[in-house]
Amino acid sequence: MIYYLLGIIAGFATPTQTSVNGKLREKTGSPYITSVVSFVGAALIMLIIVLAGFDSKDVNLHNTHGAPLWIWAGGFCGVAIVMLNILCLPKLGSARTVMLLSFGQIMTSLIIDHFGMFRVPVIEMTGIRFAGALAVIAGVILVSYDGDISRKKREKKSNQKSNIIYIAGAVLCGTSAAIQVAINGTLRTLINSGTVATLISMSVGLSAVSVITLALFVFRGKRGVIISDKGSFKFKPWMASGGVFAIIIVLSNAFTAPVLGAGMVTVTNLIGQMSGGLVYDAMGFLGIEKRPIKAPEVLGMIVIVGGAALIALL
Repeated sequence: MIYYLLGIIAGFATPTQTSVNGKLREKTGSPYITSVVSFVGAALIMLIIVLAGFDSKDVNLHNTHGAPLWIWAGGFCGVAIVMLNILCLPKLGSARTVMLLSFGQIMTSLIIDHFGMFRVPVIEMTGIRFAGALAVIAGVILVSYDGDISRKKREKKSNQKSNIIYIAGAVLCGTSAAIQVAINGTLRTLINSGTVATLISMSVGLSAVSVITLALFVFRGKRGVIISDKGSFKFKPWMASGGVFAIIIVLSNAFTAPVLGAGMVTVTNLIGQMSGGLVYDAMGFLGIEKRPIKAPEVLGMIVIVGGAALIALL
């Protein structure tokens, strides 16, 4: 039961991290600098936790000798998730992005489980699991749908080819999320430490996003990094806390993936993510415009939980 709860907590941390990073982005005017700050905070906190000896006393890095190179790729997946979100969200809108991302994440995680990819335990695809996945996707559509897609269908499709690229990017973002869960879970099992696995993932991610930001600055100048006007509000320390929630997400999933499998972890993440988003909308969290929870959204959450139950039946 604790592993299901950890998966939901990781999902709940996702909209929290998004909201906090959104505020920091308003202040910096740069999604790239925001990502660097988030990864720096996460890496430093994890370094302190590891040095303090939490879940790192029995770590065995020697087990990584001869391991495939993909074992270190969790951080790259994290960067891909951040960057693809930055690119796709403005073009597709939040509702469509969430739907496509969820589709990619669920389907990829079930494929990973079925074939035992990235050394995860094999959980074969069954009719019940597939039906559960379809139910989860239907629930995500009910929760996320806000009418913007139907409005866009009535608009002229002048950039249809461009939209196809962004649609593929959103699905790839979900695929990256599922792969990250599997890789970090395997790394945690291999070295016998969730905290060290998370530190490695954050460090790799920090290195990658720093190189990307530096390259943009060198080849495109300041405007290549800072793409919008900076906010005029006062900076507050909590705006740099996105890394804390990144740790919650990565660390929780590193512990749960070897036990529940990538598919079930993805579904528990979605339950937390969707419920967290609804709660924050209702509260007006961090300046979000208050929006009451509607009946289709409640129905969608029920459908998601029902789909999760079907997947759990294996």
